[in-house]
Formats: sequence, C-alpha cells, structure tokens
Amino acid sequence: MNIIKKMVGILNIRTYLGLILLLSVFSGCKDNKKNSPQKIIENNFLTLVDTFAYEHGSFRPVGIDTRSEEQNSVKHYPELSIFISKKIGNSNIAENEIHGFLQREKLDSKFNELTNEKQSQFVLDTTFPKKIGRYNISFEPKKPTKIKYAGEVAFSNFKISHDLGYFIVELSDGEDSSIGFIVLIEKTDGIWKIIKREPLYRT
Repeated sequence: MNIIKKMVGILNIRTYLGLILLLSVFSGCKDNKKNSPQKIIENNFLTLVDTFAYEHGSFRPVGIDTRSEEQNSVKHYPELSIFISKKIGNSNIAENEIHGFLQREKLDSKFNELTNEKQSQFVLDTTFPKKIGRYNISFEPKKPTKIKYAGEVAFSNFKISHDLGYFIVELSDGEDSSIGFIVLIEKTDGIWKIIKREPLYRT
C-alpha cells in the first residue's frame, strides 16, 4: 500500500512539473509573438500609416497643397482599401539614411547595437488582420472595387533588439508620390511603443 502511495505521489509530482513546463513554453510563445515584427506592426498600424486618408481618400503624402481644391477637400470616407507588400524588404541606401538620421538626432549611441546588426527578413503571414480601422487590407495588387483605394504601404529595414527597434514605413498614393518614414520603437513595461515617426525621404 505504501509503495502504491509513493508511486502516486511521484506521478503527481511529474504531472505537476510537466504542467509547469507546458505553461512556460506557452508563455514563451506568447512573448515571442508580442515581440514579432508583424505583431508590432499590427498593434501600431493606425499610428504608422496615420488616418489622413480617412478625410482625403488617399495617403497623398507629397504635393497636397498643389492639387486642386476638390482633390484637397475633406470628404470623410467610411471605408478605404489599401495594398500592403507582404515582403519586408531591405535597402542599403535606406539604411544609410537611417544612420544619418540617428546621428542628426543624437540617437546613434542609443541605437548603436542595432545599427551593427543584420536586418530582419520576413514576410507578413495570413494572420495579419484583413481590416484595421477603416482600412480594408489586401496583399494583392490594386483591383477595381467599389471601395475607395487609398494607396500602398510597404515596410523595410526592420531591426529589433530586446527593447529597441527601428524600421521604415513607406506610404504611396499608388500613382505619383511616396514618402518613407523612419519609425523608432521602444519596449516599455512589456509594450512596444513608437517613440518617433518622422519623414526620411520622398520620391
């Protein structure tokens, strides 16, 4: 009888340890997802692409003032469609622009560890939301639709450490203008927050 009790006790301990291990693995997976570039983009999407298009129907980042009064008028679009490039690209030219920006802002020492790291290469997967705010998101190139097309979004040069990161978000009206923003992020109390988003280049 004592032997049986001991065996049951050992099994209970093993079961308990097994549960702890499973919980640790599950918790680690959740943390990894929170720290993934895709999740950071999802959680900060409206700040990254802003909501200018809600009123003007297009990202139109360049030459707004030179367009016609009708084009610049506020219309309040309830829904918009946008195209997002799945692939997170890398550009050496853009990386040099980032380094120059960090030096001008006197942030090069803070982000020094990142500037020496390799850029993250990844593809946004199918779990990315199909709609955020008023934006209907598609990974397919522009197609005829009843919903107003606002433009294209592309992310590149993503670098991230345990508590700092930077990348570029490029907004294009899909016709004749685009602008690239440098985005600096920092983890505070376990949450990734945008600490700076400023224009880096225009085309």
